[in-house]
Amino acid sequence: MKDSLGLTSLEVTRVSMVNADLEDKKSAARQQYGPQADSVQYHIQRIENTRDSLYQQALPVYKFTLYKQKKTNLISNN
Repeated sequence: MKDSLGLTSLEVTRVSMVNADLEDKKSAARQQYGPQADSVQYHIQRIENTRDSLYQQALPVYKFTLYKQKKTNLISNN
């Protein structure tokens, strides 16, 4: 992500903080609902659904737009 979006060190730090926070929330959901519980997948997906809005706050508009374009291309190619 750093290379493909040309992120500065500050932007890398911001994105890393977002990712770490999301991982903490997903870990807490797994502990709360259990790794095999059906509801854990629902809660993890809800957490993941916040990623783009958090990236939008962490990145300048043009880099967030580039991120969305690359993400769309990756998803549509799979």
